[in-house]
Amino acid sequence: MQLREIMKKILFAILLIASSKFVAAQAAWIEPDPTDVTKTIRLYVDLDKLDATKEPTQRLLADPGPYYMWTWSPAELPVGNPKVNGEGERPWQNSNELLKLTKDDAKGARVYYYEMVPTEFYEVAAAKVYEKGINFLVKPKNGGGYGDPDI
Repeated sequence: MQLREIMKKILFAILLIASSKFVAAQAAWIEPDPTDVTKTIRLYVDLDKLDATKEPTQRLLADPGPYYMWTWSPAELPVGNPKVNGEGERPWQNSNELLKLTKDDAKGARVYYYEMVPTEFYEVAAAKVYEKGINFLVKPKNGGGYGDPDI
């Protein structure tokens, strides 16, 4: 019986260590946690924790910034909305200045954030934010495309 208890404790310790490494490796997160989507939050991204083996990520990391958020969920805002992702005929090459990320040196060398009230930003009810989640990516002002490699 004692051996079984010891094995349970060892297994629990292994799971705890493994899960802490997973959490520590997150490239993006929201603060505060837990999150009230009707109040101000910060969406964070640590560029140093992105998968640098992917070509678009390598191009992003080579770009000195500034960086911008491109978001599509819980709702993608339509052309004409002041918070639309990109502007002009080639929006992927012309990120909206309102979506510029702010550097947070206190959190890390390449940590950036965007501050918002999700229900106001996406113009949806809180239930939709919780149901769909917030999906976004990080890109430079000119994200390539239209025949050029994506960044």
